[in-house]
Amino acid sequence: MSPPHPVDPIKPPPPQGIPALDTLVGALRARHASAGAHDALPPAFAKALDAYREARRVASIAPVLAALGFPVPSPALYALELLDAVNDLPELRATAPATEDDDPDVAAETPDAPPETPYVCAYPRLLEAARTRTLWLFGGRGDERQQAAFAALLPGAAIEWADTQDGRGAKSASRVVGSITASTTAAVIIFTGMTGHTDSNRVVVACRAGVVPFTQTRLPGQRRNVAALADLEAQLTPRP
Repeated sequence: MSPPHPVDPIKPPPPQGIPALDTLVGALRARHASAGAHDALPPAFAKALDAYREARRVASIAPVLAALGFPVPSPALYALELLDAVNDLPELRATAPATEDDDPDVAAETPDAPPETPYVCAYPRLLEAARTRTLWLFGGRGDERQQAAFAALLPGAAIEWADTQDGRGAKSASRVVGSITASTTAAVIIFTGMTGHTDSNRVVVACRAGVVPFTQTRLPGQRRNVAALADLEAQLTPRP
């Protein structure tokens, strides 16, 4: 009997790029290169990014691997680790721990200190759109802490929370729909766990009719906020 034909190893195809992620990586590379950093990207971020991209590559042939009995890593888990790495980037930290440099007397003794690093927004297209139009947060009632979290991610953006509690859902939905109709809306984030289906559906229909980017998530939270903004940034990024 002739030996079996050799089987070519399974090579997952390269995954398609993610516009928002590619934008962030490009901005970070430019920032670290201009600062003369030895590594083009922060090590922890680069490691999480490589792990996530590899998980997406492997997931593209998940049915084949599963049929052969191989474990298939979930890209979602690596995506959460990547989000944690993004949140740990110095450019995204709203505040930094106090150091001796905060003391004016000590700072005066070190005139050669490097200039302050400029903030790099991970969502440049969304930020540009929300400087002149409103980014609506629809659902529930955002407290100061939740509003500050979005403001830290999009400094200078016009962000407004449409309160839907205590029977205000219909009125708030009308406000958002009116803003969409008037072309004064940059994008909408809908918190489905904090508003009724009828009111949220009115906003969804208006967004689709007005070709306004929107995304839906259950509740606000650090990871959910980042994921929602990344989704909106991707919708605003022109496709090749």
